[in-house]
Amino acid sequence: MRIGFDARKLHDFGIGTYIRNLLRQLARLDHDTEFVLLCRPEDRESLAVLGENFRPVAETSGNYSVSEQLTLPWALRRERIGLFHAPHYVCRRLSCRAGPS
Repeated sequence: MRIGFDARKLHDFGIGTYIRNLLRQLARLDHDTEFVLLCRPEDRESLAVLGENFRPVAETSGNYSVSEQLTLPWALRRERIGLFHAPHYVCRRLSCRAGPS
């Protein structure tokens, strides 16, 4: 299974702490699942050290912007994400249905 994860708020305080800890624990526990991390371009290098099954993908749309309503669903489809975890409210309910293609 390919799991998408919105890691764009990696450096925020509360939610960033949650994201960093969750990713560290997933990297420690799961070496088989493929994780696609939607992140800021400058975070790709630091996230790549999590493991071979973690693939950072740059996402430049602004948080809570109109553009993220278009680019995130497109990224999920392009990356063939089966399950998407957004640790904060990002997508309208229907726009983030990626599903297998």
